[in-house]
This record gives sequence, C-alpha cells and structure tokens, in this order.
Amino acid sequence: MTTPSRFFRPQLLRSLARHTPRPLQQRRALHRTPAEHPHHDRFSTEGIDGLLTPEAYDMAWTRYQGLMVEKLNRLTAGEPIADLQPRELIVWAAREPSLAHYFNYASSAWNNDFFFKGISAHSDMPCPPSLTNDLLSTFHSFETLKTTLLTTADAMFGPGYVWLVYQRFGKASTTRGTWRILPTYLAGSPLADAHWRQQPTNMTLESPDSLDGITAPNNALRRPEQQSVQNAAGQFGPHSAAARKPRDRAPGGADVTPVLCVNTWEHVWLMDYGVEGKMEYLENWWRKIDWDRVAALSPSREGHMQQQY
Repeated sequence: MTTPSRFFRPQLLRSLARHTPRPLQQRRALHRTPAEHPHHDRFSTEGIDGLLTPEAYDMAWTRYQGLMVEKLNRLTAGEPIADLQPRELIVWAAREPSLAHYFNYASSAWNNDFFFKGISAHSDMPCPPSLTNDLLSTFHSFETLKTTLLTTADAMFGPGYVWLVYQRFGKASTTRGTWRILPTYLAGSPLADAHWRQQPTNMTLESPDSLDGITAPNNALRRPEQQSVQNAAGQFGPHSAAARKPRDRAPGGADVTPVLCVNTWEHVWLMDYGVEGKMEYLENWWRKIDWDRVAALSPSREGHMQQQY
C-alpha cells in the first residue's frame, strides 16, 4: 500500500490537519463520546495489520472521530439534549429537517464507531457455526455474502457505509426475518427508528424505487409535516416539535438491525490504496471482520447485545 496523500480532497485534509482532538478527559459530555477502540493503542502505533497504516488509522479514527465528537459537543453545549448519547440524538433528530446538523454529526460519529468496533486485531477470524448457518439461510454460501457486500460497496458512487442487517417481517421481537445488504450514503443511518434519514441511495443518481430488498422512505419531501411550520414550544424539551411527534418509523421503513458495516468514505482508504484501490481495501477489510462481535449483535441469537450498543 502506498500513501498518496495528493489524492485527498484538499478541504478535508486541511480540516483534519488543523484539528487536534483534545484528550478525552478534557472533553465535556464524556458519556456521549464513543469509547475508544479496544485496540486503539496498538492500532495508533502499528496501524491495522493488513488493512490500514498508522497514518490512515490516525486520519480515519483519531482525527475524524475526534472532529465529529468535538463538533457534536459544541453544538449541544448548554442544550437540554447535551446528555443524550449519539444513538439517542440520531433518533431524536431524524424527523426534523431543522435538526439536520445534529443528526449528521451524531450519525457520522455512531456509524464510524460501529465500523471500527467491527474490526478484529487478527486476520481471517472464523465465523461462529451458528451464525454461519443463519447467514446461509439467506445467502446460500459465504462467498455469495462476501461478493454481494463487497460489490455493493465498490459500486457506491459516493461516500457512506454498507451494512449487513437483519430484517424482521413482523413487529414482535421473536418474529423471524432475513439478512439483507443495506447501503447508506453520507450520514444516513441504518437504525430502524431513524429511517426518515436512512438515505439508502444516492439521491443525485438513483431513484428510491430501484432498491431491492430494503424499502426506502416514501419520498420524505412529500411528508406534510415538513411542508409547513408547526407551532411548538421551543426547539427542545417535552413540548418541542420533535418531542411531540410519535417515534414511529418512516413510511415504508424496514425493521432492520445492523450487525456489521464497511466504511466507504475516501478518507479511510484513499491514503493507503490510491484512487484505483477501493476493492483491494474492501477485500482486506473482509479478512479483518470480528465475527464474534457480529454474532453477539445478531438478533437471531438469543440474548444478543444490540440494545447495549
């Protein structure tokens, strides 16, 4: 892998280069700061063996994540929602166009954190047999799963994430479902309660009707509550517009649970792999998946840890 930093967008490089995250103990609202990666000390000095150099890891995690959290902390300083965790902020802001800046920083931080926590310090980690059997009920072979996920990520014409999600067909938590591959662009969220801003397609290039397997929100721009000003008591608190609206899912929103994702933002892979190296990056990422964590997050597994994340 080479380090052709000239391939980066100049604005992004300047922004991240200027940003030196303050030590965690100096930041306010520590409870909202995503926890450090369990292998952070090792990755920051050695990089992620076979995936990212120390410089690329510093860019993709230390600087980028620090920048997202710092902006989120500044944005919420002194507000009633300052104590909310990023996941709570995502759901809270998902339905309000005026809260897009809150949503974007919270979702960007949460997505990036989810991506890095799914990376193992070891290569070619075996997938637990129970999870393998469950995945094969949808994809028929592990190679099919890999090919579908990686080609979807490689084909994304724009930055975002590609998720492995479990989709239920009913409302009950015991209802069986199936596995799907879900792309989200920019700061789009895979969380079921945030499907107003799932952004499963690049809206400048594609139609939501072209999606296969996952249903997109039904043209959010046509929602009447977004076409007129609603009287409310303030921007925050129990009587605000956001709080008064029921937290139901977007029209057509799928009940999905994310268990794994790959980050396709250029600042993650471009430094090490160059403009033609996206698929090489994706192939290397596949070899670093922490399948034990994927199994722990799987809703098809009794006692899964999804609600704890």
